[in-house]
Amino acid sequence: MIKEKGGVWVMNKILYEVTFEWHSMYYGAGIIFVIALIFFLYHRKKRFDLDTKMQVIWFFSGLIAVGALIAQIIMGVSAVKDYQQVVAAYEEGNYKTVVGEVENFCPMPYAGHGEESFEIKGIYFSYSDFIIQQGYHNAKSHGGVISADGQLLKIGYVEKNNENIIVYIEEITQ
Repeated sequence: MIKEKGGVWVMNKILYEVTFEWHSMYYGAGIIFVIALIFFLYHRKKRFDLDTKMQVIWFFSGLIAVGALIAQIIMGVSAVKDYQQVVAAYEEGNYKTVVGEVENFCPMPYAGHGEESFEIKGIYFSYSDFIIQQGYHNAKSHGGVISADGQLLKIGYVEKNNENIIVYIEEITQ
């Protein structure tokens, strides 16, 4: 997007807009469910021919399959709820914006399971590749778009549970 601002042409580049994301953790529960279910069904026909140890394993594989299915349903419901609250707020225009330079940028190490954080005009943002969350959460070390102090950005965010969830990032260059 190119705009004239006081005789100076300013070019803005949209770096991020929130969308619903299906996280890899959901696949983990699904894989556990499938493996346990296969084991359970494979040994179902043979359960009366199995020794006591195998019957216990057969029983617990069924229990694990049911538990993994329940966990996947709970995570799915939670994801939809987050989607409704965060993404819908963005789509309806119910979010705040701040424009300014990135300050106090603290990148997440490539191998670390920490958070990356920064401020713009005193508004604090933090996120991580390793936390399941709606909104922007891609650290610089893994190709994220927020890279250093001084970067001029327009950030759209939704306040939720005392956190500022980033729903929009626009880079402003002159």
